Amino acid sequence: MQKYLITIFLFLFPLLWLTGQQSEKGMIEGRIYNARNNEPIPFANIVIWGTNIGSTSDLDGR
Repeated sequence: MQKYLITIFLFLFPLLWLTGQQSEKGMIEGRIYNARNNEPIPFANIVIWGTNIGSTSDLDGR
């Protein structure tokens, strides 16, 4: 039984390490403005569709 658990661990551990290697980091910059009066929109939620990546704008709409 112990041999079976060690085999499973040795197989799954590298898979967990590889999933972390697939993630990439990047940066998107811009400003969010109101279309009617060109004022920045503070604390707007920003989400990249189809992912779980998101952020919130600051007081200046950045």
